[in-house]
Amino acid sequence: MVSYFFPKIKLTFPLFENYAIICVRKAERRVRTLARSDNQKLKILYILDYLQKNSHQEHPVRATELVEMLEKRGIPCDRKTIYSDIAALQDFGIDILTCRGKGGGYYIGERDFQLPEIKLLIAAVQSSRFLTEGKSLELIEKLSRLCSQQEAEQVRRNVVVAGRIKNMNQSIYYDVDTIQEAIFQNRQISFRYFDWGIDGRPKYRDKDYTASPYGLYQDNENCYLLALSPRHGVTAYRVDRMTHIALLPAARQPCPELTGQSLNDYAQKRFQMFNGDTVSVKMRFHRSLTNVVMDRFGNSTMLFPDGRKLVARGECRGKILTELHGTEGFGYDPLFLPEGENRSFAEMAPEEKNRISHRARALEKLEDMIREKYSC
Repeated sequence: MVSYFFPKIKLTFPLFENYAIICVRKAERRVRTLARSDNQKLKILYILDYLQKNSHQEHPVRATELVEMLEKRGIPCDRKTIYSDIAALQDFGIDILTCRGKGGGYYIGERDFQLPEIKLLIAAVQSSRFLTEGKSLELIEKLSRLCSQQEAEQVRRNVVVAGRIKNMNQSIYYDVDTIQEAIFQNRQISFRYFDWGIDGRPKYRDKDYTASPYGLYQDNENCYLLALSPRHGVTAYRVDRMTHIALLPAARQPCPELTGQSLNDYAQKRFQMFNGDTVSVKMRFHRSLTNVVMDRFGNSTMLFPDGRKLVARGECRGKILTELHGTEGFGYDPLFLPEGENRSFAEMAPEEKNRISHRARALEKLEDMIREKYSC
């Protein structure tokens, strides 16, 4: 409070006090304006994030729901600004679709991964023995975030990882990354290699290994490193049994056997990734095993029927009757009396007839012929 004194008059003006109040109010408005400005910059990102997490075709999000979500974050707005923000996101290339009518709203249409694709990837992670149980659950959780929360709940209900046969090497995720880095940089690696003991613990081999890595290959639900070993030539190592993997300064040794053909072609010629000479073979198998052979050797396998036939002859001796006897069977059964029997085929139960018929006796002979010829 400032006072001015004049002769016979005293005037009092709250000048500085009012000026201070005005300055404080201006500063408060400035802070609120800045806060709203910062929040407004984030508004369109909040809208996109909410739509990605909460919307799908069966559950569109209404504009009023977006307004309520933004107000909880301290961002006042109305439906008109929501419409303009949605239009801006659509112009940017986000596939936001509109569902008209009662219960309508907005939802994300085309996502980076559609729900069937996410389910397929999750199924692959679940069934992979190469991944540990913990890493499998972690990857499944990350994959479920690629769809809406409602769809993610549906996906998580079908996840079963516990109890499956899984890898126990916790560092395998990072070991694979080191191997791939070595391949990219054209460098050799060193590592330790172990076998499982009867006590369930790893037993490390005496020496450290050095190899030139050329590729990773999945076979029989396991991951293998195809590499050139200085001592053993081209070798397949189980990645889950490799530890202490390190990059070496030395460049990879050249390996025409792996660079001259695709790794897939090389691996297809190996059983369970064991090393050995490559030879051409001919196999004879029953046609019921065709699916197994094609699954193992691929569609390029050439199959031929061997053309051999096995013929067995069965007889059932008897005599022809002059009158019909019985109502079972078919054809000549009421008129045929088998040798040593007092009833016609038509008077016998089906299982009785099948035990002595010519067909049954032919099949018995054929079974004996197969056993003798194929030693089975």
